[in-house]
Amino acid sequence: MLKFRNSPFFKGEEGDFSKLAQNIILVRAFMRLIIKVFRFSAN
Repeated sequence: MLKFRNSPFFKGEEGDFSKLAQNIILVRAFMRLIIKVFRFSAN
């Protein structure tokens, strides 16, 4: 969790877990999109 405090996504706001959760959801959706594109291009 210490890494997130220094990242630009956290912006030094202690306990702002909703913003952190939104970033995690966006990252997971982005990773899924990358995996889909990679599988499509691999075939």
